[in-house]
Amino acid sequence: GKAPKLLENYQAAPTAKPSAAATSMSAPTLAKIAKLDELLQAGILTKEEHESRRQKLLATSSPAPAKPTPAQAPATTTTPAPIVALLAPPLVPTVLLEEESAAALDIQAPSLLHEYFQHIKQPIPETKIQARLGKGHFVTITCQVNGQTFTEACMRADKKMARADAAYGLLKQLLPECKTPAAIYDCVKGMSKSPLLACPKRTATVAGLTTPHFVTGEGRIFSSLGEVLPHLPVVYGGADDPSRILQQYCQVQKIAMPHLATHGFNQEGQLTASMELTIQEMPYFAYVEGAELQTVRKEACHQLLKQIFPDAEDYETIKKEVSKADATARLDAIKRQKVEVTLTPEAQAMSLLNSYCQIIKCPIPEVDPETRQISLTMPDGTVHSVTATRISKKSARAEGCLRLLKLIFPEHKEFADLAAHVQGVIDDNRQMQLQKNQQKARSIKGMTGGKGYTEMWGPWVRG
Repeated sequence: GKAPKLLENYQAAPTAKPSAAATSMSAPTLAKIAKLDELLQAGILTKEEHESRRQKLLATSSPAPAKPTPAQAPATTTTPAPIVALLAPPLVPTVLLEEESAAALDIQAPSLLHEYFQHIKQPIPETKIQARLGKGHFVTITCQVNGQTFTEACMRADKKMARADAAYGLLKQLLPECKTPAAIYDCVKGMSKSPLLACPKRTATVAGLTTPHFVTGEGRIFSSLGEVLPHLPVVYGGADDPSRILQQYCQVQKIAMPHLATHGFNQEGQLTASMELTIQEMPYFAYVEGAELQTVRKEACHQLLKQIFPDAEDYETIKKEVSKADATARLDAIKRQKVEVTLTPEAQAMSLLNSYCQIIKCPIPEVDPETRQISLTMPDGTVHSVTATRISKKSARAEGCLRLLKLIFPEHKEFADLAAHVQGVIDDNRQMQLQKNQQKARSIKGMTGGKGYTEMWGPWVRG
């Protein structure tokens, strides 16, 4: 039969002959090379990176299946091929710069994307996460807005960063007029019915500090800024970063590290944020404006440190003060630490026998190195003697003291009763000595007319 008019025109139209390299590549490889060309034009990839990745694709790509020659082709009747839809090329992960990736984490891109779809009252995007062995996490986010489908894919080693990069890339597609992360953040936050304006309207003095108040679109005034907007993590940078120094001081004071509350962008396009901290019922507040989130973090922490140490002349002095406070806190913790030592009965017996010998005014017994005996002579002439079996001199003496106490007080069989009895004897003797000293002091005052030695004749009389 006669072919349709459209098919005749299609067959008669001249076609450009593809190059030999293009005909030898498969459709997925061609799609990946086209994506690399787009990344090169967007400025994300350099020419060297583009060329290296292109060569790698060419080296690892599988060739297209060869067409059979007319001699090899079987003799069949010619029928018009059905027109089928082309398969979509595979997704190529979006490659973000380090600055863009950090910005995606800073503005909390996944939460921001969720908030955007809540504002436009569209279905929440579908997120798929695939863990690929040795490569990381492949995150794909797909959404539909007004009948149009948007898809963004990203692969990173960290799953959280992969989600943030994919969400940020999708926001760039949905909001092409916003060129920077700050503009995307401001645009989404501005969709709220009552956006929080970023310029302070009033001030109030709290504990000697000027605290900016913010007014919403409904005219409500908020003085506690941390309860209005979401908090962002604060601790970044190296050891000398103000956030690290402030974190160290908070650990010394045993309080939580304050969060950074962001309040959008002001009329000059600068990011506004605040930070609050209370130390020993003393409130501290910092309000800062800056072009970048990292700058705002550092300045807020630096302001709080200057308020905490008002006498410090510069930042190095503040660091020294924090290090000194940290060292003092560690030393106090060591001093307050109570080390509980469990004494053995022999060691307790040795201490009790030493105190008892002072009461009865007898020499403290020692171990005879030749006979390994330890003896104690009582005031009435009774001699108690035992033989130690321990090799160490200290252990032998402790063993001998315990056995001597049992000979001196045979009525107490248990060591707990024995120790309590000896300790009671020692305490009674100390109380008697204290009473005697008090009586002696009263008698001396009576002889001197109510004055002691020092008051009557001077300190030299005591010697």
